[in-house]
Amino acid sequence: MEVKKKNIVVLYGGDSNERIVSLKTGLMISKNINKKKYNVKLIDTKKEIFKIIDLAKKKNIDLAFIALHGKGGEDGSIQGFLETLKIKYTGSGILASVIGMDKEITKTILTANKIKTPNFSIINKESNIKKNLTFPSILKPINEGSSMGINIINNEKELEKKLKKLKKNQSLILEEYIKGTEISVGVIEINNQLISLPPIEIIPKESEFFDYKSKYSGQNEEIVPARIEKQIENKAKELATTVHKLIKCKTISRTDMIIRKGEIFILEINTIPEMTQESLLPKEAKEFDISFEKLINLIIEKELKYGEKKGL
Repeated sequence: MEVKKKNIVVLYGGDSNERIVSLKTGLMISKNINKKKYNVKLIDTKKEIFKIIDLAKKKNIDLAFIALHGKGGEDGSIQGFLETLKIKYTGSGILASVIGMDKEITKTILTANKIKTPNFSIINKESNIKKNLTFPSILKPINEGSSMGINIINNEKELEKKLKKLKKNQSLILEEYIKGTEISVGVIEINNQLISLPPIEIIPKESEFFDYKSKYSGQNEEIVPARIEKQIENKAKELATTVHKLIKCKTISRTDMIIRKGEIFILEINTIPEMTQESLLPKEAKEFDISFEKLINLIIEKELKYGEKKGL
């Protein structure tokens, strides 16, 4: 007797600043889903969001694979939409998505749990910027992914110039600039166990740090496993799992870190890591002997078997 195929809908595109990356991620995911086991449909949430409702009414979605980045994808909104429709989906629930997307909340949680993260302050157009400033510093949005809108600020004049361009109610994070070895550590859930993948070292070739252009230009040197001492590697993997749990992530995450003189600082966590040819987590998984195709299908199998309404 032939087993009925499950229906997988890949949600991609969207209308965030990371639309192009999301389109690439969604296409790559859909190409690598096992077509012998699953029916696959791509839905661009910018243009076809109501198709999800129609499919839900007809009970033609067994799982939504979220391939959306940035606002509308990683911030809990699409997760809440799917919860309302009672559709299983990949990755973290609403709360973890909100926390992971908001750098201020993430860093507050890390600090409260005595996990090192660069010192930071929240600034806006009305901030008194002359207090407690050190340069260079990193200026970045509170709620963006893929290193969008990040700048190195070298002096007070540069900061004032940036602040003048802010909208009235807009806030940014001004963060201590730590120069060191940049790494990223993926975490995936296999057979109900969290596995930390081999850390990947990132060496930007065209920028001072791993910004948006560096991520997707293909010009970086990315070394996996990272060229770090075994003790530091083990600590980084342990931290990635700890942060994954603290933020209440599900199934998959990727934590960005920087190492300075043996100390590890957490920069941020990605609850929906990019899945393009240039992406970090698939390279880490490959080093762990998990091919891209196997990685995608492991996620699907896990969610179909253990997935449940995630809520808050």
